[in-house]
Amino acid sequence: MANKEKPRFYQSNNHELDNKTAWISFVINSYAKNKNISNPESFKYLYDNGAIDYLDDSFKTEHLESIDWTIDNIDEFIKNSNREEAL
Repeated sequence: MANKEKPRFYQSNNHELDNKTAWISFVINSYAKNKNISNPESFKYLYDNGAIDYLDDSFKTEHLESIDWTIDNIDEFIKNSNREEAL
């Protein structure tokens, strides 16, 4: 087993990026369920209002909090950024 290959499902050598991507996807899906909208609608709303970048920038602290806290934080971020009314 000298040349052990990585499993096919393994995507990158950057575990933090993999974790961040999975977490942001989880937040998008959770936001959709919380607001009773579809996942694509959730992504578009969050993207259009800068929340995807906010989640990307604040990953190191936000991912340690509960999903409910994160959703509340997203709504507060959108409200404070004067982009649009939170859902």
